[in-house]
Amino acid sequence: MDRHFQLFEIVLDIGRRPEARLSTGVIYLSYRTIVWQDLEYILKRLGKFSGDNRAGIEKTLHRISALKNRKGGVIGLTCRIGRAVFGTIGVICDLLEKKKSILLLGRPGVGKTTAIREIARVLSDDLKQRVVIIDTSNEIAGD
Repeated sequence: MDRHFQLFEIVLDIGRRPEARLSTGVIYLSYRTIVWQDLEYILKRLGKFSGDNRAGIEKTLHRISALKNRKGGVIGLTCRIGRAVFGTIGVICDLLEKKKSILLLGRPGVGKTTAIREIARVLSDDLKQRVVIIDTSNEIAGD
């Protein structure tokens, strides 16, 4: 897929049109607005949400975040597209080899989780290190 049109997430909020968020902007997926039955259909097919309102899609790196109202009812879902991208951490490989600490900061969707996946792969495969990741929301390795 052309990087200029990369899909980052799909947003389904009650009362709003479903949208796909791309690197170039937003595309509406329907003229019809989302109703609670749409969300209920999806929720029945997902695993349980964790304490941070996230669930994974089994055997993928994708994750879904639930937006809840004050009563705990789900009123929106955001599906973030998970990717494993190789060769993205070349600029920090020297830090990995020297076993230095690394802090990744950035707004949502810039690639922090993707970078962590690649760091784990490089440490394990290339540098032959044992890698243990504590990932309570299954964002790194998926569900």
